[in-house]
Amino acid sequence: MYLLEKNNNHLSPEYRFGFYVNAERKRLWHAELLMYEKFNKICNKYNLNHFLIGGSAIGAVRHKGFIPWDDDLDIGMLRKDFNKFLEVVKSETSFNYEIQYGFLPNNQFSSFLRIRDKSTTGIIKDEVDRNINHGIFIEIYPFDNVCSIKWVRKLQLKVSAKLLNILTDRFYQVTCSKIDRVLISIFKILSANRLWKLWNWNCQLFGKFNTKFVDTVALPVYAFKGIHLYYKKDLIQTQKVDFEYTNAYVAKGNDRCLKIHFGDYMQLPPVDQRGAHHQAIIFYDTQLPYTEYMDKIIVQKFFEGDVSLRDI
Repeated sequence: MYLLEKNNNHLSPEYRFGFYVNAERKRLWHAELLMYEKFNKICNKYNLNHFLIGGSAIGAVRHKGFIPWDDDLDIGMLRKDFNKFLEVVKSETSFNYEIQYGFLPNNQFSSFLRIRDKSTTGIIKDEVDRNINHGIFIEIYPFDNVCSIKWVRKLQLKVSAKLLNILTDRFYQVTCSKIDRVLISIFKILSANRLWKLWNWNCQLFGKFNTKFVDTVALPVYAFKGIHLYYKKDLIQTQKVDFEYTNAYVAKGNDRCLKIHFGDYMQLPPVDQRGAHHQAIIFYDTQLPYTEYMDKIIVQKFFEGDVSLRDI
């Protein structure tokens, strides 16, 4: 699947399904696929399975690449493979991208994994004030074993959400209920590291059991919606598919997963809804590093809705 880093053959603007894909969006896709290629190379080396999820998985089967109006790349991994990747990537000196997961420099925190390219810009609106690498990114979500009993599963998600809220408050002041504020005060007796271990233990609570289902317990905001509650057997094996001018991996049970998440995922959205994804939420520049934009008025104007600045 290996790309040429200076490959410009696939950057020409074009219309796809009535949507204009400009050169900047093509460059964004290319930057994300370069990160995916390096990630995939490590996974192949250590026999780690991964699979596209969400809109990326729809794109793979419906468009044989990105959904034309999509701008990101989302990947899932079963927890065992996710943990192994975290372990082995540290020794891969040729991996020249930054991993963002868990405790980050400058009192930052992330409950899921991003791989970021510091030579580019991908500033997220809610993170604009954070002192982190704001480069273009791909996201990787761990899928944990969960109980088949609904109330047990719901309780695990509630604990995950509460602990995550408490932990996040250590790094950023969060808006929460009075009950959560009381819990935050009580849990001040625990260090951030102990809270992380407790939260991580809860996410992997059923890791040693042969469960029927998996879910993104580490991202309860999605798990509560039921969109990532997948049959584990659907994710254990993956298959290579065409994706743009390269290839990618989807789960063997991708069809059932997408139906759980989206229903009739082969149905195109109405024309007026195409291109709304991430509009005015992420400021991209594929050719300049994010450091060129910090404290710049152009980013503020973009997030305020200046449509003249939307090149993606």
